[in-house]
Amino acid sequence: MPDLDDGIRRELERLARPGDPSGALDRVTRAKRRIRVMRRVQAAVLAVVVVAGTAGAVVALGRAFRPASTPGNQPQVGPTGTTSPSPGRESCPVGDVVGRLSPIGPARSGDVVGDGRAARIQVYEDPARPLRCRYLLLVEHPEWATFYAQIRMFPWQFDEPSLLMTAEIDGQPGVEVVIDQGGPGHPHRSGQVFTYEPDASPGAGSVVPMELDPPQGPSVLFPLGGEFAAGVDCVPEPGTIVVSVGELAAGGDTHYDITRTLYVAEQVTFVEVSSESFTVPVGEQDERWPELADDPFRSCPPG
Repeated sequence: MPDLDDGIRRELERLARPGDPSGALDRVTRAKRRIRVMRRVQAAVLAVVVVAGTAGAVVALGRAFRPASTPGNQPQVGPTGTTSPSPGRESCPVGDVVGRLSPIGPARSGDVVGDGRAARIQVYEDPARPLRCRYLLLVEHPEWATFYAQIRMFPWQFDEPSLLMTAEIDGQPGVEVVIDQGGPGHPHRSGQVFTYEPDASPGAGSVVPMELDPPQGPSVLFPLGGEFAAGVDCVPEPGTIVVSVGELAAGGDTHYDITRTLYVAEQVTFVEVSSESFTVPVGEQDERWPELADDPFRSCPPG
């Protein structure tokens, strides 16, 4: 529904600018409600199309969205519950992966599921696998399940991913897990945000990477800082973030061209609601906008 999307964008056009009027957060809230209605309508239309399709199409959809098998039965090392594949992407086989996994860095704890109980959070590595399949995020609920999610790596990323923080980012119950894939001091520091996506069945669900729509690069990567102007932070309205990216302006090294984009969380996707570009002198960007202070998600409620 392009008219609805355009209306939302026009309505929120000024949110990214400093000195936004006092009613801005109310407009974000109304926009979020309207987006939810639009998503429900789209989902209902998709369901009708699928039901009306051929048997072969239904079988193909089932195969595409079927979860991968769970790896083994060693809860002290690896997952025993739900896996979290990413539909439409090349998957990594699980096989006997549990027996070869080794932990990376210290574990953390946090209420990822949103039921008031802290889960154990740990990054694991299987060094025998290629880079894209090497790292897993495991979330071990204290009572009923252990989830894992693939930490998607890219050819230019050579550092081991690490647990950066847990924070309330998407505005829903439970904290998100932020994975640092670049490390401090990198020219372009980036990472991923993982969230718990509940299922209709009690105790079911999965841990999945959140995405930006439209993305600022690979859709699962969030800019965490670095030597150039880039970063991400929460804004006062729950479930809303601002992502800023920049580069040196043409003609010299005295100014940055920076684009600030406001996103609203809709399930596991942050959907763009406004975007605006600025040119500022180098050195002023982190004073003007908190997300550029090389301290990602600094304003989000801590987990």
